[in-house]
Amino acid sequence: VWSLHQTGDQQYEFVLVLQSNNRMSPKEMSHIITKVTGIEGDTQERTYNRSKISEISFPQAMVDKLNLALVKKYLIISSSPILVEEVIRQVKSGMSLNQSDEFRKAASVAGQNADANIYFNIKRLSLMLRNILNPGLKSYIESFSRYGSWMELDIKFKQDLLLGSGFGFSGDTLAWLDAFKNQAPQKNQLDKVLPSNTLGFMSFGIEDNERFFRELDEIYRGTDIETRRSAVYTKLSRTAGEDLRLAFSEILHQEAGLAWLPGKNGQIMPVVLMNTPSRNLASKQLMDWLQLKARGENKRIQDYRYNYSIDQDNRHFIYRMPIEGIPEMLFGTLFSDVKGKYFGFAGNYLIIAEDRKAIQDVIYYSTLNKTLSTDRVYKSVLEQISTRNNFQFYLAPNKSGALLKSKAGEQWKKLYELGEIENIS
Repeated sequence: VWSLHQTGDQQYEFVLVLQSNNRMSPKEMSHIITKVTGIEGDTQERTYNRSKISEISFPQAMVDKLNLALVKKYLIISSSPILVEEVIRQVKSGMSLNQSDEFRKAASVAGQNADANIYFNIKRLSLMLRNILNPGLKSYIESFSRYGSWMELDIKFKQDLLLGSGFGFSGDTLAWLDAFKNQAPQKNQLDKVLPSNTLGFMSFGIEDNERFFRELDEIYRGTDIETRRSAVYTKLSRTAGEDLRLAFSEILHQEAGLAWLPGKNGQIMPVVLMNTPSRNLASKQLMDWLQLKARGENKRIQDYRYNYSIDQDNRHFIYRMPIEGIPEMLFGTLFSDVKGKYFGFAGNYLIIAEDRKAIQDVIYYSTLNKTLSTDRVYKSVLEQISTRNNFQFYLAPNKSGALLKSKAGEQWKKLYELGEIENIS
């Protein structure tokens, strides 16, 4: 078992626990490390709570010190002497993570035939994200702590694929995962519209729109996020002259997603897509709002319209969005990348983006059937997962260097530039 722990404001250290059956001692482990690394460590011993702790120093190595202790049938290894002491105390007192009801729920669904099981304490993970992600994602990081309590993933290793699937639990208090508690999984079809060169995307599967919007409001209640969303919602509804959530309850059909597309010179183009029950219905609603905007600014609809033609037979219109800020207001901070300056359609999908080029790309690739669903790598992943879900996230690591770098904090950016971080998914 390998675990990660926060030991300082921006410091994280590991604990490795090996079941030794009393056959592997710290001394034998030291010999193995020397044999593998070619570096002979300097060992010192001390006693803590009637257990011996061996501290092995490795000059000029990546980890300069390791602390080892044999407790009952477990060999404890960590870079932190304090963490080793904590493990010793817990083993001897009978205290453990298994006494947490929230953790036990996650552990109860762990796959017994998986190659590995990974557990995330979501609230503690949000603290770690503050050090990894850039400060511009502050609202996202703050809301992440409210997503749930524990998440468990079953890991399968294949020759060209690392697959993780599992469950998340909301815990005793309202959390983001509760927004999907009463929503049946929906069939994901965004890949049939997104361009084949898509860097990554996440999607929501929503059965009951009104219930989802209502429960998302409850989750954010009493937070700074609620104040901001409420102000935006009030302003937008006043501009539209009607209740926006009610209007989008009729426009949205089962699926909404945020995708990242490659732009010029390494730029990233975020784009929001919503499946609609009827393109005509959604278009009429947005054009009605655009007409209100045109009257207020003494302009014509044509002043907000842009022509886009793939060829003589494929002519499309892209419009200025009559009201900006809709994605985050509807779906929360995960969708804050897109304020929504423009909109267009590809089939029954409403497309909202900051850049017209992003909408043009979706239309172009969709029209030519060069979508993500035809991509060989994506198809190999899709074969391993359910096509019905409430939440799906996909990232193509070999394409997404610029995207990952844009989200990373300064320290991680430096590591990336040095080539120490190559592929992350």
